[in-house]
Amino acid sequence: MSALSLSQTLLTLAFLLQAMELLLLKSAWSDQGIWRWSALRGDFTHYPFGVRWLFDRLLGTRGFTALLQFSLLIWIVPNASLQMAWIFFVAWLIAIRWRGTFNGGSDSMTVIVALSLWVAEWGGGTSWLTRGALAYIAVQLTASYFIAGLAKLRNPLWRNGRLIPIFLRTPGYDAVPRTVLRAMDHPRVAQIAAILLITFECTFPLTWINPRVCTVYFVIATGFHLVNFWVFGLNRFVFAWLAAYPAMFFWSGRLKF
Repeated sequence: MSALSLSQTLLTLAFLLQAMELLLLKSAWSDQGIWRWSALRGDFTHYPFGVRWLFDRLLGTRGFTALLQFSLLIWIVPNASLQMAWIFFVAWLIAIRWRGTFNGGSDSMTVIVALSLWVAEWGGGTSWLTRGALAYIAVQLTASYFIAGLAKLRNPLWRNGRLIPIFLRTPGYDAVPRTVLRAMDHPRVAQIAAILLITFECTFPLTWINPRVCTVYFVIATGFHLVNFWVFGLNRFVFAWLAAYPAMFFWSGRLKF
């Protein structure tokens, strides 16, 4: 399986899980929910009438439900270009529906990968356009780790580990396992964890060197996201980032430094 087709498969899986999750949360965004469209549509009053009419049809309870339900059938769409176009379109509408993103970075990565893979399909799978689209995903993936690591490195509270127990007790992360909380309450343990995380993120650009190094980092990264899933419930990040890994692997070792 090529890097292009593997990324498409993984992104489709990620998108299916996102659509199912939103359908399970329908009570929160339906007409009686806190995120109901009638309360949000006021932000779009300055848009042209045609755009507002379209958003009312697609982002209200009935239209949004239909979009998500149809998205569950994306596996049966025989054309990869149409699949990626649909994922990009619906992910874009979800971002509009929540006035930014529903789940932060995972939604952004979904849009980036979907748009890039859609463009890659225009290149027929082998042209410079395809390679450029995969390179763009690889660069965005690298930046997602490196910039996060650099920000932590500049913060003394991250470097000494003191921010980890504070972060774990942030309101909204009330499902953090007690074993994790107790472990990170030990300053030395928290500092070691912080140093390992910062080192991993700041050195992620080494994945460009060769496929073996890339594979090692992917194993570590997957473990990192699975731990975040276990600790914080950030399930979307696991699959959205996995969809970008084949593009990084494709470019690993191809550039001569």
